[in-house]
Amino acid sequence: MAAPMGEETEKNETPNTSTALKEIKAVSSPDKRNALLFGAASLSVLFGFGVSLYNARRRDPLFFKKMKSDDVAPETGTKLASKALAVATILSVSSFGLMVIGFFKLLGVNDFHEFHSKMREYFPKKETKGRVHFKDLRELADYLISEDRKAELAKNKSAKDQS
Repeated sequence: MAAPMGEETEKNETPNTSTALKEIKAVSSPDKRNALLFGAASLSVLFGFGVSLYNARRRDPLFFKKMKSDDVAPETGTKLASKALAVATILSVSSFGLMVIGFFKLLGVNDFHEFHSKMREYFPKKETKGRVHFKDLRELADYLISEDRKAELAKNKSAKDQS
């Protein structure tokens, strides 16, 4: 029997939770969960690259036929751009992945929740002085002008007190 809207089921999941999130939550260890997320991200990158390659091949089929032929022709702009895109994609994805793995090992964390709490330890939230939310740009400008005038008056007052 389904739970009524607004009530939670026995696993603290709302009825609107997607099946993908349920599968991720069902994986027991954080390492398996991270591997699953990394695999999904990798597949999406490969899918995106494949779609881009398919679209390029569909727009310029002669270019891809020339690539398969044995004739060595000077590189065209499209060929050079394709190589640059492939190399840049490989370098950026691999370096970012190594950086993430390095940070996880350096901090000694196992999942993103631990990473978040470690980052909050190292970089706590700063308490803001004054207002931080404004309706529009005009209200922000008025606030900055008034704060500047207050600071100028305080500076003049302290200069008078010292003399």
